[in-house]
Amino acid sequence: MSTQNKVSAELSAQALTTILAAYATIRTNIPFLINLPDDERAHLPHIGDKSGEVLTQTLLFVSQFPEALPATFSIPEFQKDGTLFNPLETVAMASAQNNQLIQDTQLALRSDLLLAILDVYAFAKANNRTGAYDPYVNYMKSHFAKPRLPKTTTPTTPTP
Repeated sequence: MSTQNKVSAELSAQALTTILAAYATIRTNIPFLINLPDDERAHLPHIGDKSGEVLTQTLLFVSQFPEALPATFSIPEFQKDGTLFNPLETVAMASAQNNQLIQDTQLALRSDLLLAILDVYAFAKANNRTGAYDPYVNYMKSHFAKPRLPKTTTPTTPTP
């Protein structure tokens, strides 16, 4: 019998409703979030996580020397985006931390469940003397059956 029990908790319907409402509140307060297509996400040029000082210096340069830039460069838009960088980074870090905790807990829960399922299956097989558990045992047997690879025949080369 498995002794693993990494997660022992409940999530009430009210708590779930509150959590989902909190996510909706986040989305409402960050209405400009976008969803990039995979190919654009992979190829979009961007500054790195540690480029805050580069951004700060560039914002300072732009405010001190606007004449160095062509009229087609939107200083207000750059300043608006630059001002957004730090607060959005803060939100992203908080979100990433919560997401990692959720993913780790979900992984541990799935592990607990798999080990318990394997125990139940083993108990059902061991105690199926009358055949009463056949539907469950057969279902589980088919679920855990490894797909059989089709037999390949070795081509024979005709001898000359």
